Amino acid sequence: MDNELSRIDVTKELLDLQCSHVLHGAAPDYHMCSLIDDYYDSIMACIKSACSITLPSKRVPVTSHYEQYVIPGWNDIVSEKHAIARDAFLEWVFAGKPRQGSEFLMMQKTCAAFKLSLRYCTQHQQEIQAI
Repeated sequence: MDNELSRIDVTKELLDLQCSHVLHGAAPDYHMCSLIDDYYDSIMACIKSACSITLPSKRVPVTSHYEQYVIPGWNDIVSEKHAIARDAFLEWVFAGKPRQGSEFLMMQKTCAAFKLSLRYCTQHQQEIQAI
């Protein structure tokens, strides 16, 4: 990155310490803003280049990456049960995560109902998509 950064041209205008920013009462200097933007873009390009050379990366196919998160029937069948289970879980956590009592039983019951509906959707994906 040091090599790449040393190649960036820093103009004399960028080194001028007089501020002409519109918030400070002066008229905006669009030429200076453009120089600053170009300088910033050059620095970011150096950082991206250095990262791509030194850091290992793994290519993930775009279609298969999100397919595992798309569950047909989620909005119709699962989402309401998920919201109820989440609320019950948060109440159970707020109660101190007891191992018995009404909060614990409600959390178990709603979690089981959510998992059952999720399992149904994953097992019957083709039928649900056909609807």
